[in-house]
Amino acid sequence: MHTLRLAYATQFLIAVIAIYVLWSQVGGQSHLDLMPWYVKLGLGAGAALAVVKATDAAVSQEHAWNGRTLKWFGILLVCCWDADWRATTAIFIWKTMATISREIIRRWEW
Repeated sequence: MHTLRLAYATQFLIAVIAIYVLWSQVGGQSHLDLMPWYVKLGLGAGAALAVVKATDAAVSQEHAWNGRTLKWFGILLVCCWDADWRATTAIFIWKTMATISREIIRRWEW
């Protein structure tokens, strides 16, 4: 049982690394830089936990794709969707604020 716990802990750490590398490669590092640290931490840790729990659910029963596995896979997809939504929102707000700032500066120039 202790070996299984060690394997799940190792999988969690590998999943955390993989999630953040994938997020920065797919979404772009600039999107991640605009988001608060606690959002990135929560979504990354939540997605990694969902991966480990899905693996646990697949290993614990006879069929790999069972109800618990699908539940945790769905939670993983929700975490990924939320990360995408938050990154898109962050870049949209940043671009909007930059446009507003340029417009204010343009109006006040002599």
